[in-house]
Parts: sequence; structure tokens; C-alpha cells
Amino acid sequence: MAQKQMLKTTHHIYFKEDLVAHGSTCEVYKGYNKLTGEVRALKILNVQYHKNMSVSFQRETEALLRLQHPNIVTFYSVESENLRGNQVLVTEFCSGGTLSSFLREPENYNGLSDEEFLIFFHDIVCGMKHLRKNGFAHRDIKPPNILRCQNERKTVYKLTDFGCAKPLQDEEEFMSLVGTEEYLHPDIYQSVFFERSKQPFTVSADLWSLGATLYHSATGIPPFIPYGGRENRVDMFQMLTNKQSGVVSGIQKHPGGDIEWSNDLPESASLSLELKFLILPVIAGLLEKASQKIWTFEKFFRHADEINSMILIKVVDTIKVEILHLYLKPTDCFSEVQKKLETHSAVELKDQRLLYEGQLLSESLKPNDPITKSSTVPFPKPIILISNQPTNTTTTLHEEAEDIPEFGPSSNDDLKIASSLCELACNYIREAKITNQIMKHICKSTKHLRLHQNTVLDQRTTLLTGKKEWFFGILTATGLDELSGRVIEEEELDSFINIKIKTDRDMEKASQLVHKIKKKIEVCDNHANDLQKMCIVPTEFQEFLYSSDHCFYENRCCNILSDLMDIAKEVMISLISSKQRGGYTSVYSKSQFNDIQKKRLSKCVQDIINHTTRHCFPINEKIFKLFNEYHTDYLETDRQLSEMHEETKSLTENIQELNSCLTNPFMRGYTNTESQKHAKKEEKRKKILKALPKVKSKKIHKHLKAKFYEDSLEEIQHDEVDSEQLKEEADEISERFATLKFPAPYIPEAVVSDSEIIN
Repeated sequence: MAQKQMLKTTHHIYFKEDLVAHGSTCEVYKGYNKLTGEVRALKILNVQYHKNMSVSFQRETEALLRLQHPNIVTFYSVESENLRGNQVLVTEFCSGGTLSSFLREPENYNGLSDEEFLIFFHDIVCGMKHLRKNGFAHRDIKPPNILRCQNERKTVYKLTDFGCAKPLQDEEEFMSLVGTEEYLHPDIYQSVFFERSKQPFTVSADLWSLGATLYHSATGIPPFIPYGGRENRVDMFQMLTNKQSGVVSGIQKHPGGDIEWSNDLPESASLSLELKFLILPVIAGLLEKASQKIWTFEKFFRHADEINSMILIKVVDTIKVEILHLYLKPTDCFSEVQKKLETHSAVELKDQRLLYEGQLLSESLKPNDPITKSSTVPFPKPIILISNQPTNTTTTLHEEAEDIPEFGPSSNDDLKIASSLCELACNYIREAKITNQIMKHICKSTKHLRLHQNTVLDQRTTLLTGKKEWFFGILTATGLDELSGRVIEEEELDSFINIKIKTDRDMEKASQLVHKIKKKIEVCDNHANDLQKMCIVPTEFQEFLYSSDHCFYENRCCNILSDLMDIAKEVMISLISSKQRGGYTSVYSKSQFNDIQKKRLSKCVQDIINHTTRHCFPINEKIFKLFNEYHTDYLETDRQLSEMHEETKSLTENIQELNSCLTNPFMRGYTNTESQKHAKKEEKRKKILKALPKVKSKKIHKHLKAKFYEDSLEEIQHDEVDSEQLKEEADEISERFATLKFPAPYIPEAVVSDSEIIN
């Protein structure tokens, strides 16, 4: 292997092979500080442009010195190249490359994902705010001039290349024709390529370029594409000139053909529906040609701040088998989540069962509770949506396999076919990863649902046990058990000395209620036993839940597919390099080497398709089928748990009705708190009276007894009576009352109160 060619600047070294980017006026290399070894980006001005570009170089240096910000590339110094004396601009090195190179990754052919786009949008807005705060216009905003830095697992986007930057206030104008074709404001495009006028321009040029960049990052392509690309300037000019207000894109698919205009982002874009809805008005407002319609920076920043303040909540839809992205304001209530789900999932609000980390949200959040009730970042993990209605078990998770593009005998379309192959592979991988993730949540949620139902059943069984103890306690305390199932004759009533009946009708009613309650207890017991069996997950599904053969187990399949995709991207880069640099110095000719690479790419893509269609998709189909079967059983179990709840409530009402038939306050105390207290008080007073010594004087005894029932102890102690003997008796009663302790009477109680019943 040939040794790398090392070159030097004043304080850095770099290798000729470590070219990061190049343009018509400069080249950017990955360099290393001679003393510290720190990695830096070295922007080296080409010799032939040295004199003409010195002004631009000086402008960029001054701008970077004044614009220090986390979302603007960090400037370190200006040096010179040792060999040729070229000027060198030293800035921070971003390992993630540019936004443009990131969008060329096969995973981003259709634009950034929601999570990545929000990071980019936040950072670019912060960078632009800093520019405007310091009175600067960038004048060349585009994906290649936005760096993607990755530090400590965090991604940060930064504006770079300030060679066209100029101090410019909102109302100030400039005459320079600067920028890049696909992102140029229509007026500047016209002046550059068609009518060189002396028309001045304002900072709105940055707004248009920003809108075009946002569209590109959201969709993977520039907003306006004439047939043949940027070289077709005539049709490009016609597109920009004829664009109507509100239009955000146009594409020409045939030479001289009609332009397909659109007021919306394409369906193929990776962004979720909600984020498309939020970002579309911003892009449309920035891509207005008329000066009176294009947004101002103030309006853009206001709308951008609203989007950046939104809270993203992910929901796993187990019906449609997809992950929904919901965007809510920090002040929104939980009911707003439910309303959005009703719109996106087609599950009515009343049928939504939302599970988060094993807990039903209906038990912890009320509809009017703010979503930030428990945390400023609510629901960092997905919410699981389950329907209260049976689902369609015939749903197919995966469509039929697509035809695989093949390389032809001509090499002219090699890159296009290679790009299509990589895009196809990414689509399969994306689908497999999403469904693997959903199935992981489904398996986990099934365990939580089972545990929750078992908990509910245990609580309701405990409640039922408490009601039974209550009922049988009444029977034991009163002897009512002997009355069950028959009408008591009048002469038998005296044998039931523990109860007092208001009327004969109450006696008959009590007898019938005892019989009825016993029957209901038998029904409830049988119901509880049946539910114990129903709450068990079917054996086949239970074994499948804990199987280590799942695709999501330790991210096994994701890792396999990612490794295959890395090979595909490596081959793609090789083919691009071969076309750009003219081949390789090896024993193989350029065509032979490319043929090997094309075969390698085709096999790699075929392996990805085979793994997903023959392994991942069938396993996910089986999980989903078993889940739907379990879901049906789960809903039936839930329905019967509700029936058991109603039966227990009815049982409680019958026992309360039985109590109402009894005149004994001790018995009525089961359902009436005041009666219960009164019964305890009466029982204690009776025991105290029995313990008191006999009073000789019947008159005094009668008086004391009346006072004991009617007045408090304190009143008895201070009662003024004429008889000295009465005072002595009162003191004795007081003394004995203070020293005697009596146990509380036995009162059967339910183990679980009615208020603890889980609905």
C-alpha cells in the first residue's frame, strides 16, 4: 500500500488523501494540530483564485470572529500552507459531514426522520437568530453549508462557509450576485443567468434559501427540479417565474414537458403526517416570490419557536401496526392526546385503552390533566394503543416483494440503478425495524395486560371474600341462617332471641334475602374460578412471548441488517468514486472492478430482502396473529370482570337490604356509621351498669340510670342533689366508670370497601 502524502501548514499537518470537500475556489482537508494532535478542518484557498477570492476569505474570517455561537462553526485561526503559501482557514472538524452528504445516505433518500429533522430545525433556527441579532446575512444557505457534528452521542447542526456573509439589516439592500442555483431567490436567479440588472436585494434572499433548504431536508430533494437538473436553466427560470403563491415544489419529468406543481409535501417524505402539517406553512411562507407575501424573519422565528416548543409523543398503534407521532403544546391536556389518536388511528375515544410502562393511563391521568403533570418531558417511551373492540385478524403486515432492479450492459445508468437498489434495501430494513419494534412493544404489553387483569381479579376476589365474611358474620351473630329458604311461623319467632324484627313482613323478607344472597355468592364464586383460568395467557403465546428467537431479541436482526447495509453503502461509495476519479490502480481494469462491485451490491441487497421476507416478516406475522387471538380473549375476560364487579355490587345491595330488615342497632351498624357508633355506646353502657353495685334506694338507682343514659359522665360528677347518699353513689359510679375497660363488640366488616372496587 502506497504511503500517504503528508502536507503542512503553519501549525497543522494533513494528508492529501484526507480530502473532505472541494469546490471551484478551495479544498477542505481533515488536519491535525502539530502540538496537541487535535483534529481540525483546514479550508485551503486554491492558488489561481487567491487574488480574486481574498476579499471573500477576509469576509469569512471577520464574520466567524464576530459570530461565535454553538450553531455556527467554531473559528480558530488563519494560517498559510508551507509548500504553496496558500491561505488556510482553520475551523472545527465535524465528523458527521454536511447536511448534503447526510441526505445522500440511502436511509435519507426521502428526507430526514422526525427526530433528526427536529434537531436540524432547532439548530438552524438558533444559528439564524444569532446571525440576525448581530446584523448578518449569510447569502448562501444550502445543505452543503450546514455541518452535522456528533459529540458524545449528541448531534448538532452548524452553519458554515461565510464567504458570502455580509453585515445587513432588515431594510438594507445588496447588489452582489451570490448563492447557489437550486436555493437562489427567483430575482437573484434571473439577474445571475438571464437579465443582469442593477436590481438590489434584501435579506429575504436568506429566507428563500432557508425555505428551499428546509424542503430539501424534509423530502430528500430540492423543491424545484427541471428535466435534466440544474443545467436546464431555461426551464428552471420558467418554474421560478410561474410559481403560484402557496406552491412549495415543482418537477418536470420530460424535456419541455409540463411542470407538476404541488402545495404539499410528497407522501414519500419520511416525516410523520403531523410534522408535515406543522412545517408545511413555514416552507410555503418562505418560498413566496412576492416581497409583500414572503415571511419576515420575525414571523419565521415566531412560528419556529412554536414548533420547537412542541412535545413529541410516540404511540404504538396495535391495530394498524404503526408508530404514530403526535405533537402537542406544553399546555395541552391529556384529552388532546386522545382526540389526536381518534383522528390518526380511527379508534374512537371511548374504545381507546392506553398503556404506558405497564400502567393504564386512565388510572393515573384524567382527561383535563396537563400532559406535563408528572414531568416536563412526558412519555419519553411510547404509549401503547389497544382497542376495546375486536380487531381485524386478517390484516397483512407486509406487501408483496418488489422487483429488484438489475444492472444493464451499459455503465451509464450504474449509479442510478445502484441508488435504486440501496433505496429498496433501506425500505425493507426500515419496515423490518419498525415492525420488530412494534412487536417488541406488543409482547411486553401483553405481559402487562395479563398482570393487570390478574391484579384486578385478585382485588375483586378479595372484595367478594369481604362481602361473604360480612354476610356470614350476620348469620352467625343473629342465627338468621336457620331462616334461609322458608317462611317462619309466628310461634317460632321467640326462638330467635338474637334479632328483633320490625314486622312479620320484614321477617319473611329477611328469610328470602338470605336464600337469595347465598345463591348469588355461589354464582360469584363460580365466576371468579372461571376468570382465574381466563386470565392465563395461552401456552403457545406465552412460550412465544419469552422466546429468544424473536427478531428484536438483543437487536439481533437489526444488527444483521445494519451490517449488510453498511456493505451496500460502501459499494455505492466505491462506484461513485470510480466514476468521479477514473478508476483504481489495481490488477483489475476499471470495468472489471466495477462489475465485481455491482455483483457484490446486488447480492447484498438480495440478502437483505431474503432475511426480512423469510425471517423477520413471518415471525412478526405470527406474533401479530397470536396477539389478535389473545386480544379477543382479553376483551372477553375484561367483560366478565365487569360482570363480576356488577354482581358484587348487587350482592352488596342485597346484604344492605337484609340489614335494613333488622331493628337491632348493632346489626344496622353495618351500613350506617352513626348507628354503629350508637350501638357500641349502648353496649358499653349496659355492661357498665351490670358492673355497678346495687343501689339500695330505688329512687336513687332510677335517677342515676336516667342520668347515665341522658347525660355525660362529667354532668353526673357535678350533678347537685339534695341527698348526701346520692352524691356518694354518683362518686362511686364515676370512679368505677373511669377504671373499667370493656372490649368492643364483634362487628363483621368487609375486607375491601366498595370505594376500592376497580371499575
